[in-house]
Amino acid sequence: MVRANKNLPKSKLDKRKAFKTTAKDTRDDKNKRSDKDSKSSEKKVVKRKPLEDYSDLSDDSEEEPQLLESVFSKLENDETEDKTDNEDDVNISKSEKHSFPGFSGSEQSDEDNEGNVNDTSSDISPSEDDDWMEEDNDSPYGENMDILEASKALDKKNLKKKLQSEKEIKEGLERDIMEAKEDLVLPCMDPSNKTNKNFATPPEVIRERIAAIIEVLTEFNIRRNPDISRGDYLEQLARDIAEYYGCLRSLVDLFMALFPSAEECVEFLEASDRPRPVVIRTNTLKIRRKDLLEALKKRGVNAEAISKWSKVGIKIIQSSVPIGATPEYLAGHYMLQSAASMCPVMALDPQPEERVLDMSCAPGGKTSYICQLMKNTGCVIANDLKKERQTATVANLHRLGVRNAIVCCQDGRFLAPSPENTHKKKNKETYNGYGLFDRVLLDAPCSGLGVISHDPSVKIQRTIKDIRNCSFLQKELILSAIDCINLKSNFGGVLVYSTCSVAIEENEEVIEYALSKRNVKLIPCGLDHGLPGLMSNNKGKKFHPSMKLSRRFYPHVHNMDGFFVAKLKKVADGPKLTTEAAKSEMKKKNKDSESKKSKKIKESKGSKEKANKSDRTKTKDYAKSKKISSKKENG
Repeated sequence: MVRANKNLPKSKLDKRKAFKTTAKDTRDDKNKRSDKDSKSSEKKVVKRKPLEDYSDLSDDSEEEPQLLESVFSKLENDETEDKTDNEDDVNISKSEKHSFPGFSGSEQSDEDNEGNVNDTSSDISPSEDDDWMEEDNDSPYGENMDILEASKALDKKNLKKKLQSEKEIKEGLERDIMEAKEDLVLPCMDPSNKTNKNFATPPEVIRERIAAIIEVLTEFNIRRNPDISRGDYLEQLARDIAEYYGCLRSLVDLFMALFPSAEECVEFLEASDRPRPVVIRTNTLKIRRKDLLEALKKRGVNAEAISKWSKVGIKIIQSSVPIGATPEYLAGHYMLQSAASMCPVMALDPQPEERVLDMSCAPGGKTSYICQLMKNTGCVIANDLKKERQTATVANLHRLGVRNAIVCCQDGRFLAPSPENTHKKKNKETYNGYGLFDRVLLDAPCSGLGVISHDPSVKIQRTIKDIRNCSFLQKELILSAIDCINLKSNFGGVLVYSTCSVAIEENEEVIEYALSKRNVKLIPCGLDHGLPGLMSNNKGKKFHPSMKLSRRFYPHVHNMDGFFVAKLKKVADGPKLTTEAAKSEMKKKNKDSESKKSKKIKESKGSKEKANKSDRTKTKDYAKSKKISSKKENG
């Protein structure tokens, strides 16, 4: 401690005594509140330089008065600066709290109340509490705070700003969606149906509107707007579906006419955008399905057998290796083939030692399955129009170990001569394949509307004109295929027609055309799964009652590619007469029969007259003979 010098003036001694008492009081107060300060806050209390640091000054030093005066003045200045700094920091912290987004006045008042409660619960006297509040109310951005705490405070501030900006972005997006809903409303809310063509509608809005229109159409009499017709709802729905699924409007109209409800049409388009499960077919010429499953499991392939309707199908659930590059694939133990494309061969049901024609075979999946079911016996003609596609067919047949197939490239329309194709193209050579085959498979070229998941470009490339062109070609091919069937086959005489399309023009209408042009009839396909064929088209034209024996497959119902399968049996050779021709022929037959009957009647009448004449002559002769005899007796 610095001892007081008696030589100093009284005023300076008073100041020194006052300083000693205040310094002692502050040290005692700080020692009392040390425990409370560590619990209530992590702020550091400013430690002033104690008086003992100046104890090295001697009592007899002549420079002691001047040094003490400078020390006293410096300490007083430090106290005043600390008080002003504390007040400024408190003001800064309050202003910053108000500047934070989302910091309301109520929250500030709550914090103040919490501070008051903590103050009243302490053991510090009111006078001491005032001094303590003045010293410890340092803001988070004060000069005496730790760097770590300051960085935490800045991080909190930045986090609040980030959350605020994200909230503003989300609110802006919701506002844009609401504005879009106001601009593009349902037809029942906007009878004029005037929309801004330059405005890009969010997909969420279109999806919600599609669902809303479908709900209205399901209970139309209850939920409809009386000012809007059903046609307006359907028009808006078709435009939304075309925009949401990226499909041509003409195809959307075709799908909506195909399915009985708009909800099923949307389900079909949703399923068509999803990929189908990968399916392989076991080649029983080389391996059994059980052994193939075990071999694939060793390769890291998770697979399961399709045991419900197929004896050779395997569905791949997950694979760590490419399915088309395994040693088993290269060895010909299986073939990559969709589940739907196995159904036509199963319906054909080829038997050993038969002659079978695959009219459109590339790339050889169905042909190899036919040879597999025939156990490499008999003969299979694998025909396709394009030579470049047959390279894949030849490669697959060699890899799978097929030995009973003959590959050729001919136009299927001219494989058998018929009245429909002999006069159309004179430069095309017709082949005499009439009645040569026990069974014929026609997987006709089509628009591919059932395999959109494999080729999404179909939605924007296929038009109604393309579908009609395919239908015209299919009608020519099916007549030629029927003519190639042998009527006298013991167990055959069968044609299976299939397409990977769901259009009525390519399926039921083609079968109806074949029934009207050839002496064939529909028979059951032998498939337990699949939906029956349609009984009428979208124009109200009814098909033959036996059309229900055909089978349809949909991606949203069977989780398979869209497919159509029909099985026909030949009844008689030659073309079938139309109704008009049949009527004219019946008239001719009736006339002939009537003429014959009239001739017979005339002949019968003439014979009777002759008989009567002969009888008369006989009677006359008899009478004359009697007269003569009587005269002789009398004479």
